[in-house]
Amino acid sequence: MFYNSLVVMICAALGGVARFSLSQVISVLQFPLATVCVNLFGCFCLAFFNEWLVVHDKFPKKLALGISTGFLGAFTTFSSFTLDALHLLQQHLFWQWTSYMLLSVVGGLIFAYIGMRCAQWLNRKVRI
Repeated sequence: MFYNSLVVMICAALGGVARFSLSQVISVLQFPLATVCVNLFGCFCLAFFNEWLVVHDKFPKKLALGISTGFLGAFTTFSSFTLDALHLLQQHLFWQWTSYMLLSVVGGLIFAYIGMRCAQWLNRKVRI
């Protein structure tokens, strides 16, 4: 239990730093593009990784926990998504809010689906 928590903690620190770094690089006025990019990439990665693990049962469980719960959990963030959406509404930026919601929700589902399908394709091509 302690080692699982330690792995998640270390990976979460790395994911948080990666998210912060990306948000510093991507900044667009009145639109939370960094949050969209991080969350779409995270949707793809989590779906890909989880689907890939279905076949690779020998992958270390602690590392899988660290990557999915730790790194990707800290890298992506629902709380930033909701706060950004609320700020757009408070500023009466309805077009940006609508775009943000569609990009985030529909885009997240699309990116997760693509990630899952890519992992399925890779699993068929590469057998370990």
